[in-house]
Amino acid sequence: MRFLTSLVLMAGISVAQADGSAGNEVVAKVEQVYQEVNSLQASFEQVTRSVTMGEVRQTGTVQLQRPGQMRWEFEGERLFVSDGQQMWVWSAADNQVIVTSELAGSGGSLTGLLDNLNQLTALFDVQSTAEPAGDVHVLQLTPKEETSFKSLRLEMETETLALKKAVMVDLFDNEVEILFSNMVFNPNYSAGHFVFDIPDGAEVLRTEGM
Repeated sequence: MRFLTSLVLMAGISVAQADGSAGNEVVAKVEQVYQEVNSLQASFEQVTRSVTMGEVRQTGTVQLQRPGQMRWEFEGERLFVSDGQQMWVWSAADNQVIVTSELAGSGGSLTGLLDNLNQLTALFDVQSTAEPAGDVHVLQLTPKEETSFKSLRLEMETETLALKKAVMVDLFDNEVEILFSNMVFNPNYSAGHFVFDIPDGAEVLRTEGM
């Protein structure tokens, strides 16, 4: 459930002013670009670092669509699907699906990486350097309101502003790093793509809203 927790944390985040006028321009440009992004897809590598678990690496693909829809598929492992109202966490190895019916408890949708990028200044305290770091712009985000993480760092490609990396640090200094590649803006998804059909015979566990 560690990845599910990290998604919840990264969804309800809130981010306000960047350092300097050039930094403000970067943030404004990110918001402007993502105002026009209604869906995206990408490959990802997730690295989780914690004192108790050490370092865990996982890879897969992600597909997001406004409002609040997502599909995170881990290679040979798990599938996370949400239609914005209900979320399914499927483990083929365990023949088990966890169903969460209420998603509003985090203060934002579980697809905050897409849904919130066009409203950063309304949600966070943002620090952005005037000059890019290599081929990326770096945004350091601090929650305005009390939540279950300390910080979120985003790295955006300078030319397209595609998200390249997201790094979240929780209150216990555990770190979840997600590296994105092959990102495509505004792909078309078929109806029902963000709904999970529970396989016959699967164990179903239902939880309260996250």
